[in-house]
Amino acid sequence: MRNLWPNLWRWWSIGVHRWRKRWLVTLAGLAAIGGTGAGLWSWHLGTPPDPDQKLVMWLGDEPAPLDPGSTGDQWAMDLLGAVEEGLMRQGKGATLDPGLAERVEVSPDHTRFVFHLRPAAWSDGVPLRAEDFRYAWLRVLDPATHSPWARLLYPVQGAKAYAEGKGPAGQVAVKALGDRILEVKTTRPTPYFPSLTAEPALYPVRKDVVEKYGKEFGTGPGKMVFIGPFRISSWERDRQVTLAKNPTYWDARHVHLTSVTFKIVKELGQRISLYETGGLDQTGVAGSWLDQWKGKPDPVAVPEDSVFFLVFNPERYPSFANKNIRLALSYALDRRDYVRRLWSGAAEPAYGLVPPSIPGRTKSFRQENGDLFVDNRPDAARALLRNGLQELHLNALPPLTFLSDNSAPSVAAAKWLQDQWKTKLGIDVRIDEVPAAERLHRQRTGDYQVAVAGWGADYNDASAFLKLWVSDFPDNLVHYHNPDYDRLIAAAEASTDPAGRAGELEQAERILFQDMPVAPLFFRERVWLQKPFVKHIVYPSVGLDWDLKGAYVEKRP
Repeated sequence: MRNLWPNLWRWWSIGVHRWRKRWLVTLAGLAAIGGTGAGLWSWHLGTPPDPDQKLVMWLGDEPAPLDPGSTGDQWAMDLLGAVEEGLMRQGKGATLDPGLAERVEVSPDHTRFVFHLRPAAWSDGVPLRAEDFRYAWLRVLDPATHSPWARLLYPVQGAKAYAEGKGPAGQVAVKALGDRILEVKTTRPTPYFPSLTAEPALYPVRKDVVEKYGKEFGTGPGKMVFIGPFRISSWERDRQVTLAKNPTYWDARHVHLTSVTFKIVKELGQRISLYETGGLDQTGVAGSWLDQWKGKPDPVAVPEDSVFFLVFNPERYPSFANKNIRLALSYALDRRDYVRRLWSGAAEPAYGLVPPSIPGRTKSFRQENGDLFVDNRPDAARALLRNGLQELHLNALPPLTFLSDNSAPSVAAAKWLQDQWKTKLGIDVRIDEVPAAERLHRQRTGDYQVAVAGWGADYNDASAFLKLWVSDFPDNLVHYHNPDYDRLIAAAEASTDPAGRAGELEQAERILFQDMPVAPLFFRERVWLQKPFVKHIVYPSVGLDWDLKGAYVEKRP
């Protein structure tokens, strides 16, 4: 899972190009929309390509084993995206590009999907089979695997029951109809299902390889096989991972890089120094470090399908059960000041839950549903606070504690919130600074009063954000319950009418911010530094950090 907030995990997301009234989607058409970089050199009329085609990039830590079905480690997933491949690939923005499927047939009610695989072979020469997907997906669902990604497959008939130990594997509606045809049936209309197959957790896995290496599967280049654009050539622990072009990849002729070296550099200042001195061709950058790069060609900003918000926990702080108290704390904040001070402008204030990159009917969902509240209103916030205290029969709020990571960026954000609430509402807030792992555990177990959380979509649709607050959703951190909200989300999930479904989702989001169980803060951009001679790295707004399939290097200066 990716780090959405400083030291705050992300639930990973997968996007899909907006589905139109077509039930047979050819992936060649999707490729034309998204573009994977075929023939990039012929498109470029400037400096000729570097003859070596070697790229040096950055990883923030030693990656976990590259087991697609079980890893939640961001660095492992980014590597998996280079050395393996799913039925689909995430393209630029939220588009979907062809992967190991050359086409997919979709039933009119979006409940049956038939993926036709292209001829492809693993790095050891063994042909890819539809059974490799079926085995991999059942392995993700197997309760013994304890995969964090089982819920991605819950739309599939029988999947949730099997994952919860309430049904057999044989009832999961994923079937290999021959070596190159995979059939999937879902319990309800799931137009976004093909996009889920770009998620690393749903990459194919060979049963014979998993059984051969057991617990060591994915721990090194000799203990796995590859079906993506690259293969691992060496893995030096806590130092670097090196990839080489995979000659057996089905589209190897459009892979230009001969090698990619990932240097493991944990400290931000060190990797910026390496970038400046030529030791890295690409790296991430954030916060105040952005200022020195303004006006230069190096920064690449990528909007994300993610939102960050305050979570109010009424079980540990009973005053949060009062709507006016929640509204007061939200309306008091100046979100524009927040993103300016803490993100150097590499974020957008959030006045709704669904990010601007998520499609609506004809424009973005955010444009169509608009801003759902106005912030930085101290007078209105104070009036709401007084009303809430009267309803609770209190003279003042009890002592309030904000749970924060102990990293410098997280503490700075916590202190900003502390100051806003003290200055505008007269509320004293104590900051509880803890290590990231402890903070994450305490949020998941409900051991906090107020904190910041982030959510990234599993697919590029508003429901991926809005269903989070359905009463019985597992990740409903604030235990929000509104029967009208639940009804609207259920109706949207079952709908096959795009216009009616969009209206139900819009209405649900409006209800959410009449209640304000969570307070949106910002939609983030990720910013990368990339040398000007590095071309056509794709940075999706959803899914993995980057796609190197069509990347290449011009002649270095």
